[in-house]
Amino acid sequence: MDQTHTPATGAYLLSLGIITLLCGYLYYLMEWLFFYFRPSMFSYLDVIHSVAVALVAPLPLVVIGVMAVLLLTVLMLRAPGTIPLIGLPLRHIALLIPGLILSCTTFLLIDNFTYTLLRFASPSANSLLVKSVYWLLFIGLVGYFVRRLMPAMSYLATHIALQRQLSTTCAVLLSLSLVMVWLSYQSPQVIAHIPAQSAVQVQPESPPNIIVFSADGVNSNHVSVYGYARQTTPFLEQIANESMVFHHHWTNSAKTTGAMGAMLSGKYPTRTRVIFRPDTFRGQDMYQHLPGLLKQAGYFNIDITLRYYVDPVDLKIRNGFDYANRRHVSSRHNDIREVIVQRWPDSVQFWEETWQRLYQRLAHLTGHAPMAYPHQLVNGGLDIPKGFSDRDRVNQLITHIATAPRPYFANVHLLGPHGNKFAYETPVFTDTKHQPQMWMLDHYDNAIRQWDTYAQEIYQLLIERGELDNTILIFTSDHGIGHSIDQTLPLLIRFPHREPSGVVVQPSQRVDIAPTLLGYLSLPIPEWMDGQDLLATSRVPKPIFIATSPDEQIVGMGEWKSAASVRAPFYTLGTLSMALCGRLYSLNLNQPEAVALTHTLVHPPDNRCGQRALSQQQAYQMLTRHLSEMGYDVSMLPAQLN
Repeated sequence: MDQTHTPATGAYLLSLGIITLLCGYLYYLMEWLFFYFRPSMFSYLDVIHSVAVALVAPLPLVVIGVMAVLLLTVLMLRAPGTIPLIGLPLRHIALLIPGLILSCTTFLLIDNFTYTLLRFASPSANSLLVKSVYWLLFIGLVGYFVRRLMPAMSYLATHIALQRQLSTTCAVLLSLSLVMVWLSYQSPQVIAHIPAQSAVQVQPESPPNIIVFSADGVNSNHVSVYGYARQTTPFLEQIANESMVFHHHWTNSAKTTGAMGAMLSGKYPTRTRVIFRPDTFRGQDMYQHLPGLLKQAGYFNIDITLRYYVDPVDLKIRNGFDYANRRHVSSRHNDIREVIVQRWPDSVQFWEETWQRLYQRLAHLTGHAPMAYPHQLVNGGLDIPKGFSDRDRVNQLITHIATAPRPYFANVHLLGPHGNKFAYETPVFTDTKHQPQMWMLDHYDNAIRQWDTYAQEIYQLLIERGELDNTILIFTSDHGIGHSIDQTLPLLIRFPHREPSGVVVQPSQRVDIAPTLLGYLSLPIPEWMDGQDLLATSRVPKPIFIATSPDEQIVGMGEWKSAASVRAPFYTLGTLSMALCGRLYSLNLNQPEAVALTHTLVHPPDNRCGQRALSQQQAYQMLTRHLSEMGYDVSMLPAQLN
């Protein structure tokens, strides 16, 4: 290399650029293959759009990488000395960049392989010793690839024919990427449109803070404020007379992903297609949501929930939250990144997901941001890693109540009652926390009682700070126990100064919460919201639609559960149900060629409903009409039920 270093500087720089560019494309190719052949964002894209994403996403890495290696080489061209451990001459320091790219590619491949074979990967490393082994592996990979790249660079710089061939390959790749940049461009006016009237400011001089304090999987028939024999919610009973207590409150999704998406957007999961992972918000739905409207009205938005399943950043709720699950979120509207997001949303999503796969592992191994398996967190009962318990979530909320800019909107979701084993601090209805079996209802009641205790703690804190009557408190749940939908949920809202208050028996649903808050704040309710203002005097009874994910599910890399198969025409929709006049009608779509409709009575109909149930055919027509209105292809469904 030294013999050609001075006269062949141009060839060396060209070779370095070629190697770096090819390494960048290789990294994204391997990640694309990982995502493409499993349920992911690509399940919603055709082959052409999927290939377009694979070619557009590498551009930032290869452009920045090539510029960096060329600049480093020019600056360090004649630098003496070597880098310890790997013995790399300083004049070749730029080789660290392609070496790092190759190391990251290989590291992720090893992680995938060991998890598939041994069910063990870097996120499983919790001791210092195991983390050290992973770091030695990573550093060893960097040293190995850098040492291998030095002779490869020498060979390429002195073999002009090979250099030309690879230059042509790079030119073709870049040309294809640029063509795909043009073909995949989307109009920002279509993606980011928010009705202009929604930007008006909140009318009250001192707009109230808003806290949604929900718990996972709570049936209203296990909540004592709704008449349950056990006193599972003594605090909610205590404040019931100063709150709006909604009976017959329904979910819109059997999964937390869809239920949370429905509450935050005010849209049916069938409209946004956010039902269960790998679903994320797409297109204009990324920008049409309650947090975005509150932000425009001056709110500081906080999310304390769970990564992957309901985290707003992971679900692609953009320009909505300022803080989400231990990290601050940039939501500026005019920065370069936002411009790119609006025009190439699929490529940006792929870039974000590949980056998160790598960053979360490295951050976990450094101890900077511990990584926990989401599936373990929601099903682990008492076996919850340090820092991820409901107590930790409540502590985060307490911190934000003390420090967050005013007004704020906080969305907090606790996992204790989720099951199949239940998490709580103090047993009330059992002698111990020991749960030898799954779904033990005594422990389920303990977890609900714990949620009530946490709620009282937050209530008392607001009293001590003199902020109770400047805060809207919402206590609710996302779905029934075990992801059931045939039971109603608690919904209790305490407004400032105890007004309004009372008991509401007319059915309500998750998508009603967002328009209710907007109506109370005197903000216009956008037409794109499916819900109704629960405080409106002329609320019209309407069918409530509930999405359930497919029967088949998988637990993938990192114990992240998702739908096992995501394919047209219904994707992550397995069953569509309709609640009407106390009855639940469910259309099973897991086998579209052999659909089945069932119905059951959940609660007595109110006086606005007749006593007669819909016929099977009437219910079927209403359900299929909803599917068609939401954009699903129902052509394969029979016109009449057998």
